[in-house]
Amino acid sequence: MQLIVEGRFNLASIRMGADKNPSILFFKLATLYHAYSNIHHHLSDIGMIGVIFAIAMEKYSATLNMTVDNQGAALQLSHFQKWRQQRVKYLKERE
Repeated sequence: MQLIVEGRFNLASIRMGADKNPSILFFKLATLYHAYSNIHHHLSDIGMIGVIFAIAMEKYSATLNMTVDNQGAALQLSHFQKWRQQRVKYLKERE
């Protein structure tokens, strides 16, 4: 039980600064997801998606909402990872 509480606390403590690359957010989420994947009540995709919406900057909200609308009930964390990869590619092209 303590590991579940600790995992959820760590998940809730993730932050994203206004000038931060979204990849950093996903690296933090992946680290927590894998750290707690071996417990019975591991961190769920829904919990991870909730964190993304809670801390992502306003400038990403339209894209995040579009991802949700396109995927509907089939929404998974991997759909947001694809969005992140596209965003990183876009940022690299602008450099």
